[in-house]
Amino acid sequence: MNWNILIPLLVGLISAILGYLIGKISGSSGGSRNGNVDVYKSRISKLETDLADCRSNKASVVGDGKEKSSG
Repeated sequence: MNWNILIPLLVGLISAILGYLIGKISGSSGGSRNGNVDVYKSRISKLETDLADCRSNKASVVGDGKEKSSG
């Protein structure tokens, strides 16, 4: 077999195995992951309420603008 093909394949295989093992070792701390999920869920909830407020304010401003221009 051609060494120009075999060496990159072996290096890629070894890198994939090492990356998988390092990911399993560093990702085994599930406690911090659950804490991050709660933080992001609360942040998303706050942003969704802010978005709803902005949309309602926009609707009231657009509604006020239409009433003034038609009068």
